[in-house]
Amino acid sequence: MFSWHAIPFLRLVIPFIAGILLGFHHALPLGLSGSIILLLLLIVAYIQLALPAVLQYKGRSINAIVLSICICLFSWSFTWFSQSINSNEHFSKIEKGKHFEIEISEILNQKGVYQKLYAEVKSVIDSTGNGYERTGNILVYLWQDSTTTFLPGDRLLISGNIQAVNAPLNPDDFDYQYYLSTKDIHHKVYVKQDQYLFIEKGKNTLMSLAHQLKMACNNKLKQNIREKENYGVAEALLLGYKYDIDNNTNQIFARTGTLHVLAVSGMHVGLIYGLLTWICGAFAGFRHSKYIKFGIIVSGIWGYVIVSGMGASILRAVVMFTCISLAQISKRKTNTINLLSASACILFLNDPLCLFDPGFQLSYSAVAGIILVYPLLKKYCHSKFKILKYIKELLALTVSAQVFTLPFSIYYFGQFPNLFLLANLLIIPLTTILIFSLIILVVLPTGLLSQTLGTWIEKGLSLNYNIAEYISSSAISVTDQLYINKLEAGLMLLLAGLITLYFYRRSTKILLASSIVVLSVLGIRTERSIASVLQNEIVTYKAFKQQYYICINGNEAIIIGDENTFQKDVFLKQSLKKYFSRKEIKEYKIISAKKLFVSTNFLLIPGIGFQFFDKTMTIAKSD
Repeated sequence: MFSWHAIPFLRLVIPFIAGILLGFHHALPLGLSGSIILLLLLIVAYIQLALPAVLQYKGRSINAIVLSICICLFSWSFTWFSQSINSNEHFSKIEKGKHFEIEISEILNQKGVYQKLYAEVKSVIDSTGNGYERTGNILVYLWQDSTTTFLPGDRLLISGNIQAVNAPLNPDDFDYQYYLSTKDIHHKVYVKQDQYLFIEKGKNTLMSLAHQLKMACNNKLKQNIREKENYGVAEALLLGYKYDIDNNTNQIFARTGTLHVLAVSGMHVGLIYGLLTWICGAFAGFRHSKYIKFGIIVSGIWGYVIVSGMGASILRAVVMFTCISLAQISKRKTNTINLLSASACILFLNDPLCLFDPGFQLSYSAVAGIILVYPLLKKYCHSKFKILKYIKELLALTVSAQVFTLPFSIYYFGQFPNLFLLANLLIIPLTTILIFSLIILVVLPTGLLSQTLGTWIEKGLSLNYNIAEYISSSAISVTDQLYINKLEAGLMLLLAGLITLYFYRRSTKILLASSIVVLSVLGIRTERSIASVLQNEIVTYKAFKQQYYICINGNEAIIIGDENTFQKDVFLKQSLKKYFSRKEIKEYKIISAKKLFVSTNFLLIPGIGFQFFDKTMTIAKSD
């Protein structure tokens, strides 16, 4: 399992990831990178060609280190130059750009009268009428009426005030600026009805046809699943389209640890792969049956990934299952960790920034957990009763997936679903049945049979939601207000890897390394706890037209502002919840600016502001 010779792609992917992390933030001149790589390769060549065999053998570790550095440097330069914002040809380099020719690359959700989409800038026309070929991606909010349909590949000429994507208003708000930067998008524009003109409708490209097929599937679901919320969940289950699911439903599934079923991922591809493998059993007696099987399976899973939008998690799964199919057809023994690493390398070569996608991170960590941890737990799953064996295996699979996803879950969501075992035990089997039923529904012709199936699917979706809602309503369903920073998340991930490795190797060195990691995490948390006790500050929080002042003393806080507005602002409360978790605020209270006295350390001064310990804050009156 852990022989370096058996997992060459893992040895490639580690320095590749290091290079991506460096290249995302820092430039590395191409000439310098190429010169260093050439020098290092000459060193390797000298070791292999000029030294005696004995010294060559001893120099293997030097070769490995040198090659890893070369891969890291290549990845560093590749990542930097793959970001269009770093190019001199980026559209933002023309300050007087007036009109922009764009090509739609991805259709997102509707936001009021505006269609939200990603587009690629092809050319810019400045205020003097001169045109320039340019590059770069942009977030577009495009006005759309009921008669207009946009498709990937459509080319438009737009005008409008192109702006840099805004940074978050408050500490610990969702950083949409950073999120878009990981997609190489740094600018946005609102385009009104009279500010765009169709240049060319999208040709029948692969993505355009896939989008049309996706819309046809959506229409079929809408015809047969009438309740809006059930329709939104059905879209997510089958096609990965999550924009029609409300925030409450997302929160319910997140609190139960089953949010992954609402995103097309490896589980969905695995089900499709299993179904196609079963269908291909009919060709077992045919000549060249293995090639027929390979063609059907690969075409089927790639067709599904294209229709579902080619998300990072499903791409990972499809690339991996394709590698498995290739290994089967060539009759070569495969190592699943090597296949997982190979799929990561392929995705990085296509788009190195996919590393920063939370879905990519959660998906790969879940599969790594299943590959590495599940075999350790499976030996405890034996039973003479098949149903009990199935339950044990499902629970072992769920625990395995959680081992490496835990640091990411806490970092991104700030909570841990305590009842995830129960929830997955009940929801996963039902979700599997629903996914297969939805596939049958979209291929059935419109009629009584599809309507009947749609009715039963809707009942299954309601049951699935009710189970999740009942589990999430428990007082012990989730442990929230958890906070870890990026360093802690990385250390926790390293600790999970070391502990897993220990059960394979049983080495005291691994235990020592694990102890050092644990002590490092404890040290970071102790330092934060001490700092939280000593903190004394005033923070301004903005929410639409409201402004709040947060007075922090130790682990307590006073929020000054309108209480009624505060209670209604869900997004503000979520942001503050994460902020208070990071600052380790245990108690807080909200007061109106009209109240004169709260404590000996806090005094409101009518018409001016307030005094908090030795700090005075003036509250400006709104016009």
